[in-house]
Amino acid sequence: MENTYAWIQDVALPVTLVHNARGDERFITAMSGDNMLWRAKEPPVAWDWLDPTVAYYGIGPENAEPSVWFVGEPIGQEERSWKDLVMAVGRQQRLLTPMTESIVDAIRQPVRVAVFTIPSCPKCAQAVRLIGAMALRNPKISLYAVDLDKQHGLIAKWNLQTLPAFMVNDTLSVMAANEWILAQAIQNASVEAG
Repeated sequence: MENTYAWIQDVALPVTLVHNARGDERFITAMSGDNMLWRAKEPPVAWDWLDPTVAYYGIGPENAEPSVWFVGEPIGQEERSWKDLVMAVGRQQRLLTPMTESIVDAIRQPVRVAVFTIPSCPKCAQAVRLIGAMALRNPKISLYAVDLDKQHGLIAKWNLQTLPAFMVNDTLSVMAANEWILAQAIQNASVEAG
């Protein structure tokens, strides 16, 4: 199969990519390149409500555990977030402002963030990109981009009516996909966890 993701050739540094062996083999093949270090591994269990039978894809720097997880194949708007986050590692691209970087660098307690998404939601993809960049910068932050098309029951479980919606540690909230607002929410969750 010819690689339809030509941008992969621009990945200069090794990127660790992880899958849980339940994904689409065509996606993994298409995402293969010289610096794309694929391995099979089960993701950490962040919450008991995440379906373990769905495909998971993780992103991290070389020789590091992924801190960014896509629950379901990154398609639609999420595909752009996937690319941006892979490129952030593989080209050492900065995706955050210096002010946000200083907030993220100060986080000392682990924070788990789920962004509830659908493939057609550009604001969801923006939130995934921003929080993913935070997670790649500070491994105390873990991001799970949860595709609600693959986790239908969660919409009813939490009566989700607006997206993006977020689970920060164990608190459900709806907020703007704004870099500073998201960084503050994660910082507050870290302080509360400490």
